[in-house]
Amino acid sequence: VALMMGGLIFEIARPDLVVFAVLTVFLFTGIITEKDVLEGFSNEGTITIALLFIVAGAIQKSGIIERSLIKRLKKGKTIAGTMAKIFLPVSGFSAFLNNTPIVVALTPVLKKWCEENNISPSKFLIPLSYMTILGGTITLMGTSTNLVVQGLMLKQGMEGLSLFELGIVGVPITIAGLVYLITI
Repeated sequence: VALMMGGLIFEIARPDLVVFAVLTVFLFTGIITEKDVLEGFSNEGTITIALLFIVAGAIQKSGIIERSLIKRLKKGKTIAGTMAKIFLPVSGFSAFLNNTPIVVALTPVLKKWCEENNISPSKFLIPLSYMTILGGTITLMGTSTNLVVQGLMLKQGMEGLSLFELGIVGVPITIAGLVYLITI
């Protein structure tokens, strides 16, 4: 495990290759069983995360989010107003999609717009990251962490969470985060 962590920290190869190599070594040395390996890959949370990456990738390639962002950027008159127009829907998207593809899709567009308007890109890119993280707390499928915890709960025989159950906490903190990022 220490060697794997070192390989990940020093980026000796792609993270998926490093982790898969260690998994293979653990399997062949008997540290873990075939059942453990298959159980990990058949975990409901793992499968859901993989499917969400596929959906998010398709949405990213379609350009729907980028076109929507460009329209909103053109209408913005103030920095705070533009932030509100961008980050409110971004947090909504993040409730149902993984935040990484959203940030990857929007970063180049926001960076270019900021440079064209003599605004420091960090004024929009850092809040973009925060809003996708906060938006992910609204639903069960909003972040991979929620899905992993759900899988562990079900495995332990506990009752799982409903799709919007986390919204009780997620919606207020997302709104508070949005207000904070726009005003402070």
